[in-house]
Amino acid sequence: MTAAALTPGTPERQGLYDPAHEHDACGVGMVADLHGRKSHDIVEKALTVLRNLDHRGAVGAEPDDGDGAGILTQIPDALFREVVGFELPPAGHYAVGTAFLPTDGEQRAAAVAHIEALCAEEGLTVLGWRELPHDPSFCGPAARRTMPHFAQLFVKAADDRPGLFAAEATGLRWLAEGAGHAAPVPEVIAVDDHMLVLPWLPAEPPSPQAAERFGRELAALHAGGADSFGAPWQGFIARLPLDNTPADRWPRWYAERRIAPYLRLAARHLDRAEVGLVERVMAEIETLAGPEEPPARIHGDLWSGNVLWSGGRAWLIDPAAHGGHRETDLAMLALFGAPYLDRILDAYREVHPLAEGWRARVPLHQLHPLLVHVALFGPSYRGAAVEAARAALRASR
Repeated sequence: MTAAALTPGTPERQGLYDPAHEHDACGVGMVADLHGRKSHDIVEKALTVLRNLDHRGAVGAEPDDGDGAGILTQIPDALFREVVGFELPPAGHYAVGTAFLPTDGEQRAAAVAHIEALCAEEGLTVLGWRELPHDPSFCGPAARRTMPHFAQLFVKAADDRPGLFAAEATGLRWLAEGAGHAAPVPEVIAVDDHMLVLPWLPAEPPSPQAAERFGRELAALHAGGADSFGAPWQGFIARLPLDNTPADRWPRWYAERRIAPYLRLAARHLDRAEVGLVERVMAEIETLAGPEEPPARIHGDLWSGNVLWSGGRAWLIDPAAHGGHRETDLAMLALFGAPYLDRILDAYREVHPLAEGWRARVPLHQLHPLLVHVALFGPSYRGAAVEAARAALRASR
């Protein structure tokens, strides 16, 4: 008996196709022009396909409620240029996504801020948001009760920053060199001015065991050391340049290369007294820095979003790698809340004990990334940055 006989009406088995795998599913159709010509006729035909599909998704008890259905098209560049209130780059140099946001104003603002923060971490520039026109009149009452706020997000490709992907690839390779095969760093498969290719790592929930392994591997990575504080390549943090000019001692280097540049960028969102508070931290940095430590091989932007859990361990991505203070990476993990942080820290300290007073110095190390956030996202991070400066100064009293 042939495979086709198992599923009458289907083609014979050929290439990657096997009719034995056929099963009921939501309907899908495709309309295309073989010569790549754009036309409204394609959209009209796609809508016809949509209307003629009997099985387009789950339906509810009410006949006008269900999963919904629609069509996916290329980006309508000409239309967007007519309707958005901001400048768009050339076609092919920006992307658009539809967001389902909370209807509550405060919750929506928080979600937008978080999305924009993630975009910055990925090296994307947010061009703007567009309120998405919609007509809910044909939806049933259950759908209308749970309908979100619809908006479109426009982001710009990162190809206007030469060296961005090269710096990230160099940082990943440099981190891997420091700990050999045990390094929790993915291999760089390819890199050029427009992309960075890494292996596919299927995400999974973190576990206590994976957190403890991460703590031990992070300690080994830091112990790999560096020739100096800084790095021999130009760095980036989000979309901002990162001055990696090498130095022999950490306190002044941190004040001059990590605090001062971003204080200048963030100052427009701070009052004079708040700027003065951060300047006091810089002036007292030798006292605040704690015991001298040799340069550690650090990730440099180790918030929880740059830790990918896969295969029973943590993997480090999107680094701002350089020779730095190892407490910086640990403070970043705490800044936005890493899962099982206590397990990570306990395992880390078993391998590489921390100097006395390290907990009190956490705000000092968090001051730099918080100033970066103020510079990128404005006053929503102002209070956290100012409190970090105050806490850093209190720690020396």
